Order: sequence, then C-alpha cells, then structure tokens
Amino acid sequence: MNFKKVNVFITIDVETSIGGAFRNSDLRPVGAERRIFGKIGNSYYGIPLIIDILNAHQLKATFFVEVFNTFYFGEEDMRAVCEYILKRGHDVQLHLHPNYLSFKLWDGKTPIKKVFSDNISDYSISKQIRLINDGKKILERLTGHKPVAFRAGNFGANNDTLLALSKNEIFLDSSYNAAFIHNPNEINLKTEINNLHRIGDVLELPITNFMEFSFFDFGRLKPLDICGVSYNEMRKLFKKSLYSIPQMIVLILHSFSFILTRDVQYNNVRPNKVIISRFMKLCSFIKKYSDNFITHTFSDIHNDLKKYGLNQDSQHIFSRIGIFRSSIRKLIQATNCLF
Repeated sequence: MNFKKVNVFITIDVETSIGGAFRNSDLRPVGAERRIFGKIGNSYYGIPLIIDILNAHQLKATFFVEVFNTFYFGEEDMRAVCEYILKRGHDVQLHLHPNYLSFKLWDGKTPIKKVFSDNISDYSISKQIRLINDGKKILERLTGHKPVAFRAGNFGANNDTLLALSKNEIFLDSSYNAAFIHNPNEINLKTEINNLHRIGDVLELPITNFMEFSFFDFGRLKPLDICGVSYNEMRKLFKKSLYSIPQMIVLILHSFSFILTRDVQYNNVRPNKVIISRFMKLCSFIKKYSDNFITHTFSDIHNDLKKYGLNQDSQHIFSRIGIFRSSIRKLIQATNCLF
C-alpha cells in the first residue's frame, strides 16, 4: 500500500448469466464465450479487451470470478477463464451468485426452477459458512491457490457473511456498497463507509460512492460503476480524493460491461463504444498522473496486511459531484442505449 498516493482498485465481476432460464423453460444460461469473453463476430469485447486496455496502461486489476455457475456449465470453461486472467498478469478472487445452486437439483429435462435465493445474506450463518467454503474449494481447483478476498453477488452480504468469511480464513471483503444499504439484510454499521474499514476480523474495502446532484435526484449516493458514471465525474472524484489521503478508490465493472444487448440470451449485441472509450480515458488518466494514483490488487492488500496498520482510521468522505456533469452523462447514456 502507498500512503502518499491514492490507492486505486479496479475490480471486475466475472459472470455468466441465467439468461432468462428461470422465467422461460425454452431458455438456457448464457456461458463464458458470450458473457465473459464477449465474442462478437471475430472480436472479443469481454475480459480480453478489458485486459488489453489495462496492460496497455500498465495497470493492475482484480477479477472477482463467480464459480457456482459450474453447477450448470462444469469447471472447464471457468478454469480457462481463470487461467486467461492469471496468465495475463492479474488477480483472481471469489464471487458467488447462489441462485446457481438451483441447477444441483435440476434433472436436465424438466423446466428449470429458481429454488435458491441469489443473495448470500438470505442464508443462515451456518449455511453461509458452507457456501463460502464450497466456493473457495471450487476456485482453488480452478486456479491452484486459495482466494484471499470475496465479493457477494448483488452486493447482497450481511454481517453474518463477514463472520462466515473469517471462519473460512478470508479476511478481505468488497461487498459493501453504500448505495445498496437500505435492505435490512445488508451489512449493518453505525455509519456509512466509503474507505477501508475493519469490521471484526475482516477488512472491508467498499465500492466507492459519491454524492450525485442532478435535476432529477438531489443528493443520492452513486456507486463508481463504469457503466453508470461518466469519465468527467470519475476524473473529478479522483482529483477530490487527493485531499483525503490515505484514500482507497474501488471501481467496479463487469465482464460484459463493454457489450450492449437487446435480449437476455446475448444474441443481438453490439460493442458499447461509449463505455469502452470511458474506460480507456480513465486508464490513461491514472497512468498520466501516476505520481498521484497507483493501482493495486486485493492480493497486494493481503500481502501487505502486516505492514498496514489495521487500526489506522480512514476518512469516509462522499465527494459531491454537481448537476452539470451528471445531467450530461444521463443524456449521453440515454442516446447510447438506442440500438
């Protein structure tokens, strides 16, 4: 960790899709080729392009790989995904969507039914311990190493999840998202956090949020998701973070963020050039101002835990971004969604 710079964590949730299979018995889940590698024609707009951009700017990232999809797809596809990420120099950690447990009960013939909740917070503490242990073992088989960090699908973790993680010797979590804390099953704290924070035995590194102001929303929290925040808003937030060091910024995107689709099966798709350009600009900005910003992975934090003062107080500041930037972004995104 570097306490003279803003520490930036670029994180990618890597997921297949149920593809509408729980609603329509004629549909089946969408696998890695379309949802993770993002193949369109002869080109790839998923993790290959994400990593191309990262590596072109000498930046690090952590890929949170969802593994319960192997109950439907098997392990070979996800092993190929993990190997691809690792061979290209990036970090792989654990991500879970428990609704895939439904496929453990499926006979392969009858309509697929959603039997299990997709939020790990909906399960008892004992069940959460088992689920995380199962996911941990799957990812270890896929990568050859034990995960050291976790992110819950849908940010659907609670305080029991953090205890379950510690029972599985995982002491880093990135499930907290201040914009999603209104569900009573979510992580319950006395105050909202927006920086590295210790909760029991676990270090929580939350998705970065800022306070958005627009003509339509007055003072709502907005997560730093590449698909929902403009480059100008991100640049403004990054610059403001220089005044509150030590500061951790956590950006989220998905393996399919660079793809626009008109259907749940990813049959009618096109590259999302607005988001691709936005990510390229952000990476260029981080590289250009490397004296102020440095990217890390969650493995880096794990390796530096003894050096980092676990009891060190962090500032939990929610930067304010004005009406003009927010309104321009909404206009651009509305236009971009026109197929």
